[in-house]
Amino acid sequence: GITHQWLAHAFEAPHRLWCSTKCTEESYTADGISTWVAGPLRFFTWSLQLPMILQLILLLPVLALFAMFVTLELAVENSFVTVAGLIIGTLILNNKISGRLLFSFKVRKYNKNIFPIS
Repeated sequence: GITHQWLAHAFEAPHRLWCSTKCTEESYTADGISTWVAGPLRFFTWSLQLPMILQLILLLPVLALFAMFVTLELAVENSFVTVAGLIIGTLILNNKISGRLLFSFKVRKYNKNIFPIS
């Protein structure tokens, strides 16, 4: 499942990606909260007051977006993941274009003589 720790980590991923190249100093609100956190905090505090169906409609795309940021961050920071992802993506794309299956399995018919029923 999704934990609070994963959510906090995921929502900081764009900030970490940005600050790995461009960020020079942090700024904070009057309450001492990072400006990178203050906006999303207001948004999610507001969204949790909505009816459940609206929360789902609103938050599922947001969660998917931040999951992509986590994946991008992992790829940027870890060359093994990047290379493996490129290889797997190339294999999948190549097989979709050529129409071949990446893996094929043969289905064998059941032989009644193997386990005779008495």
